[in-house]
Amino acid sequence: MKRKFCRVLQAALVLVLAFSNATMANAVYGVKSVAKEAHFAAEASDFIKVVVSADKSKYAWDDTIVFTAYVENIGNKTLCNVDLVSKAEAEEIFVPYVKTDAISILNPGEIKSITCNYAAKDLSPIKRFFEIICHKFSKLLGGDSLDAAEYPYGCTAKVGALGYNFGFNVTFSLYNRNPDSGETPGEGGLVDQEIGPYSNAFLGYKKDVDNNYYYCDDKDCWQKNAGYNEVYDNMAPMAAMFIDQVRIRFTYDHKDWMIQFWKGQYGWLLVGAEIGVYTAPEGTYKSDHGAVNQYICADKEDWLKMQLDCYFSNTNSHKGEYVKIFTRPYDDYWWANGFVKGQLTKYNQPRTELNLKCRITLKTKEMADAFAEGLRVSGFNSAASVNQLEADTYYQDGQDVYVLWSTIYHDCFVGYTD
Repeated sequence: MKRKFCRVLQAALVLVLAFSNATMANAVYGVKSVAKEAHFAAEASDFIKVVVSADKSKYAWDDTIVFTAYVENIGNKTLCNVDLVSKAEAEEIFVPYVKTDAISILNPGEIKSITCNYAAKDLSPIKRFFEIICHKFSKLLGGDSLDAAEYPYGCTAKVGALGYNFGFNVTFSLYNRNPDSGETPGEGGLVDQEIGPYSNAFLGYKKDVDNNYYYCDDKDCWQKNAGYNEVYDNMAPMAAMFIDQVRIRFTYDHKDWMIQFWKGQYGWLLVGAEIGVYTAPEGTYKSDHGAVNQYICADKEDWLKMQLDCYFSNTNSHKGEYVKIFTRPYDDYWWANGFVKGQLTKYNQPRTELNLKCRITLKTKEMADAFAEGLRVSGFNSAASVNQLEADTYYQDGQDVYVLWSTIYHDCFVGYTD
């Protein structure tokens, strides 16, 4: 009875974790951008009033969709560098076409406009129909929706037979000097404060705008409290996550260590890869068969310097060719991860459309030796040099271990023994 109760508790925890990851994947368009993060001392609505309209009530697929944002300065301060940011809810169908320049100066009481155009992507009718179906289905499940805090000004354009939502926001800076003084923006008259949407994370996940990928900041995430055991991987498909995993186990400094790799489909919208570092008291690890091995996420003193590169062979522009889709830069991590929009063409193992390449710097050479041995036991072969890494090989250089992972995978979970 006690064992069954523990199973129920573990399954409940896994479902909570899996749901949060699936929600992140299926609501990715609600993630607020955090690259160039800024927190603002005032709401934009204190300074401006914005109305966005389309120039037509209905568009054909080959039309240019023209949006005009009318920006009124309702405050008592001069604004400068007033610019429009926008996003199509259906990004796979529509792309920005052209936008007029930012408004350099907007004095109190003035109304000026910024025009932003969109166009439908050049897709075949079959491909466009597929993208429309995917978009509408995703909306039905709660994904592909624009975040009202990030894009508070919306406008719907009817294209063909259906309506599509577009979101807009306005950013600007305050100009506190007397406009009659002769100073121009950029000569010291600008307050070091940009007004615009707040930049928060969604369920701990953030977006690197410059490099166009999503990630979870392991320095400040709730997932660290959950630790790890094999049940998590076993329950992942229930949250539409179809991922390969490899567990590298070894003992060092009176601790059982596990460094785990993941790659695959996260929800229906994202592909990506992860590396996790976990520890437990020496002797905790029992077996890969018939046992649940509980680890904690590595404490700060056990974080490792890592770089994670993920390659994908099913990008729209390079079908069949491995293209790097993101890099998590070389830094201290217990959990390095990244995700981009994409879909695998096959969901069964091994998921070789994704390759994970990494550099991990262990604490000492002795620790690197133990990790390298764990790689060998897990089926990886030694490469002649870091420049000669092939699929499922590693290269050790002192404390540094370089790995290219492609086809090896471990079972999600081999089950309990009674």
